[in-house]
Amino acid sequence: MGQCKSSLARSSFAPHLGITVLAFSLFACAQIAGLEEPIDMPVPAPERGVPARDTSPRPTDAKGGLDGDEKKNTDDGDSGDLGVAQPSLDFQTVGCGVAQGKNLTLINKGDKPIPYEVVMPESFAPDEKPVFTVIDRQTGTIPAKSHVTVEIAALPRIAGQVKGNVVVTSGAKYVTVPVGVVGVGATLEWASSTADIGETRTDTDGITKVKLKNVGTGTAKIDSFSGMTADFKATGPVMPLEIPVDGEAEITFTLTKGSMAGMLLSTNIKPNASGLCTAAPAIAVSGRRISSDVIVSGADWGKRDCYTNPTDTRSILIKNYFNKEVTWTVPTPGTFTLANGVTTGTVPAAVGTTPGTVNIPYKPPALQGPVPVTESVKVNITGEGLGAPGAGDHDVALKVDVRGALVELVPVDASLSFKAAQGGSDSEAYQIKNTGNEPAWLAWSFKRTNGPAAWADLPQETYTDAARTTNELIRYQPTGYAEDGSANTATLTPAQRNGSKKICNADTALKVVNLTGNKP
Repeated sequence: MGQCKSSLARSSFAPHLGITVLAFSLFACAQIAGLEEPIDMPVPAPERGVPARDTSPRPTDAKGGLDGDEKKNTDDGDSGDLGVAQPSLDFQTVGCGVAQGKNLTLINKGDKPIPYEVVMPESFAPDEKPVFTVIDRQTGTIPAKSHVTVEIAALPRIAGQVKGNVVVTSGAKYVTVPVGVVGVGATLEWASSTADIGETRTDTDGITKVKLKNVGTGTAKIDSFSGMTADFKATGPVMPLEIPVDGEAEITFTLTKGSMAGMLLSTNIKPNASGLCTAAPAIAVSGRRISSDVIVSGADWGKRDCYTNPTDTRSILIKNYFNKEVTWTVPTPGTFTLANGVTTGTVPAAVGTTPGTVNIPYKPPALQGPVPVTESVKVNITGEGLGAPGAGDHDVALKVDVRGALVELVPVDASLSFKAAQGGSDSEAYQIKNTGNEPAWLAWSFKRTNGPAAWADLPQETYTDAARTTNELIRYQPTGYAEDGSANTATLTPAQRNGSKKICNADTALKVVNLTGNKP
């Protein structure tokens, strides 16, 4: 049985393989999911309610929704007369927001009708809408020696691979079917949380640049930007702008010259883009026009992963519009350090309307947990004949936006206890609490450590948004107990999902969820 099941599973992961091939495989391998003899069964055909098929371009090197050891993370028990023709459903690559349907064939090999229910995996998407849904026939009855076709759809809402487990139950009997899909589409992400242009003279344009990254699985096409005002403009290196997968483009933000001085101005700007899996993110743009002869701007390292040690420098920038050189002084370094150790120097005089400039380079500290690191620096400016507001202290900020997920499993001891007799059931929940500022996307591995099959609704992956808590339910349906009467035990081990945001737990280890089941 194991050899045949493995062969069919490999077939189902071939690129673009349809339900027809899976159904024909049933003739050669009818013992799958408890079938002991071949059953002459018609090929399931698409029926009413099947969602529109995905027509988006499919990358030639795209992986499927299920791969490697992650194809199956289940604890299948005695399925009785219940069988499933397809050991897994791999929807391959599907465009975000486009539904693709597949048929799941439920089989009754017994002499009496049996009831069934199809239990779908929990939502993975940030908006909490499900990726996998049952279109029709979620519950019903399978006639004796017959089958029922259930229509299941995948509608990815986020870029990348999403996996879960569909559990088909009939009373205390159940079969687990792993499902997976790869959402194809762009996901845009700003390299910094803000675009602070800082202070700029009323008679000049102030400029800052922030990189816009595509961390998704499809090309982003940007036609324009929304949120621009008479004060703020945004533009890419070319317009319209295309950002490929893993690519980035530097977006220029401009605070236009104007007569109003002193007021802090701000707006939220976001790209108007097509081909996205999630809504385009906005960035807070701010700046202030002043009439000073000396302008001092702070330094921003943007978003950086927790528990890293960045070595790149950023600089405080001084612009001198005065007709004489001025002297600058900074205090002894605190959290951030001076890259060259120099605490004082001069800025050349302006040449016409072109200011003299100086960069004071700083290095960031070693980063810890996902909490922003900031430091205020007073840059003192003096100069012969220089008056206010150019002379004196200029307060500027050095900052790093430290990012990552911070995961806590509740109960704190990460242990769940169940009680049920053979053929009975019990359910217990645990919480995944994320107090970080990035999503916690975890991949789980299951291991039975004592006793026969007992647990259902085991997660393949879980997604918990930043500053959120999600609940996960584990169902206990023991198929029996060890001969010595000892408890059934198992573990669920979480790990950071490949390609997801960094997990910032200080000990770098995530707690294992221990499962223990006893007789009532």
